[in-house]
Amino acid sequence: MVLIKSLPEEIQSNITTNADSSGYHAINAVATRLLKEKYQGLLHDLTLILLNLYDTRSYKMLAQELIPEEYAINSAVAIKIIHLGVQAAAQAYNSDSLIQNQPINLGARASRVKTSANLLRGSGHRMLESIGRQPFSYEEICYIVNLMTNVVFQWEHGSNIGKPNWNKIAIELNRLYGTNRSAKSVSDQIKTMKYAEDPRLLNAYNDLDTAMEDGTYYMDVFIQGVIIEKELYERFAPNIAAILNDLNDLRSYWEIVRDLMPEEFTFGEDAANQIISIIIDYIKFDESIEFSADLFEKRKICINVNRKRKIGLANQMLENQGAIRFCREEFTRFMELRRTHIRFDGPQAGRTNYDIVAATLNIEFHSGENLRTAEKLSSLVRTYRQNAKKKSYMYPSMDDLQIPIIDIVQAYFPLEFQEQ
Repeated sequence: MVLIKSLPEEIQSNITTNADSSGYHAINAVATRLLKEKYQGLLHDLTLILLNLYDTRSYKMLAQELIPEEYAINSAVAIKIIHLGVQAAAQAYNSDSLIQNQPINLGARASRVKTSANLLRGSGHRMLESIGRQPFSYEEICYIVNLMTNVVFQWEHGSNIGKPNWNKIAIELNRLYGTNRSAKSVSDQIKTMKYAEDPRLLNAYNDLDTAMEDGTYYMDVFIQGVIIEKELYERFAPNIAAILNDLNDLRSYWEIVRDLMPEEFTFGEDAANQIISIIIDYIKFDESIEFSADLFEKRKICINVNRKRKIGLANQMLENQGAIRFCREEFTRFMELRRTHIRFDGPQAGRTNYDIVAATLNIEFHSGENLRTAEKLSSLVRTYRQNAKKKSYMYPSMDDLQIPIIDIVQAYFPLEFQEQ
């Protein structure tokens, strides 16, 4: 009961003899009440503080500065008020649909606060030194950022093409500053600073007028440089647009680069795919090139179906389930029956009566044999719903009655690939 005696009377009044009660619950209850009744205005100030990446004040410091009168009465309650206020402010800001900027990341802010505190008392430096690593000076950070965006210090081939080559960066850093850093130590420290949104790293990027991006940024910069330098858009855009609108030409992006740009294909398949993706983005806004977005989307469907047909996954899956593959006509009839045979009573009212649908399909397409069952048809529809959810650009929703049946059939059975 020492804790209870040390609390103000208004907190003690919230504590009962219930076994679940404790000093923590009492502090939490009082802080919650005070935040709602007395400190609602804090949320606006806390939102601005959370949006400021250079503000690394702890909850204790914020309580001392924003609500000093409450902190003087009971510091634990005041700090808890700030804690709850920060959570409420972040939640309100991140849930606002009108916000277009990056959401507030409380985890990243906590890391910045901890880093700042360590730097102030020097423990961060001692920790790095204890594991054989030296903290970066701001000059070194700026130089590393410069090297990261320099193509000379990026991978030229392989899956990491365009990303920083930390081995080269570490060698150059050691040469210039006389240090003995390993590639891993440099990479780890920069990644940690990036996750924590360290102000020193942000300043280094700002000084170089460079935006922080994820790993794809480096490949984008490299590939865009290749496209501009070798005039790939001017040379190949019309041909690529024609290929992407041809439903009979089902080459993938990297295959297009292999055939049209053999020299650029040496950068690897990932880079080849990126080249076509960037060129497509340009084509979509180039009115001088004939390009149909509708045919482009239909071609994606054709490629997917063709890939499944080539490797036989669809047939193998159905055979493993003891099912018979639909032909286009039966699939069309199945879609029609799903919309017309609806249960009108019972717990399944409003849903498709798959018993009648299965019986009808068996009579019309399988000479009365019991090949289609309600259970298998229902399971198949669940799979189709997953297709529509995961790949909405390829598969329309079967449950949307506004979508014509012919469009659903075309998505799963393109005319160009009907078996003769």
